[in-house]
Amino acid sequence: MKLIENYWRSINNKIRICILGGGNIGTLLLGHIGKQNNIEVNLYTSKPDKWNNEIEIYDINNVVKCRGQVNGISDKPEEVLKDSDIIISTLPSHIFPNVLRKISPFIKDKAWIGVMPGSGGVEFLCKDLIRKGCTLFGFQRVFGISRVKEYGKSVFDLGRKDELFIASIPIEKTVKVCMVMQSILNIKCRPLKNFLNVTLTPSNPILHTTRLYSMFHSYKKGMSWNSKINFYEDWTDKSSDILIACDDELQKCVTELMD
Repeated sequence: MKLIENYWRSINNKIRICILGGGNIGTLLLGHIGKQNNIEVNLYTSKPDKWNNEIEIYDINNVVKCRGQVNGISDKPEEVLKDSDIIISTLPSHIFPNVLRKISPFIKDKAWIGVMPGSGGVEFLCKDLIRKGCTLFGFQRVFGISRVKEYGKSVFDLGRKDELFIASIPIEKTVKVCMVMQSILNIKCRPLKNFLNVTLTPSNPILHTTRLYSMFHSYKKGMSWNSKINFYEDWTDKSSDILIACDDELQKCVTELMD
């Protein structure tokens, strides 16, 4: 933690982080980062009135693991973003472009902008911010599995990754970004050689589409379900079969391109 304190000491006396989006991963990040005394964490959300300033993190057995404090919560970017040293987006890729247009005027020069996960062409969307001196970094995958327990108040931590893989633009910042994020998240962070290692990672595009296909491929007009289908908890062998088949096809495409 001393590393990140020293890195921003010349800018201000506190490390300020803003999370974009309060879904499963965003809530877990807020709770985890908010328990650290030397970091101020804020939230940019479209539903600020539904949030508490204290987030409870529960384990799989419904026991509170820890609590984190959120400093500021707002749908006005100027209130939570203008002094942020690090911004981390957990927004879905189709929402990120519109949000980025709203917040870009309030992102200070040399701020770090992280995207979790970093696929979806974010490097193209952030090109103007990169030109003005900001650092873009992307996580190859999310840092764990979580589920909101009560929106704006609590979240289940269902398991963290053992290590994370990160790349940045400019690429020479990647090692420093990894060191800082490792200190903040308390997870080993390994640098990737190129941002394309993030952009072209197909895990979510294959995982989500194959699972949704297995759930709804037999749908016909007028069909309904008696209960909610859980994406992971109700995972089936059929879902695995389709996922493995799509992954095999992808690997064949990669092999043919390399040949």
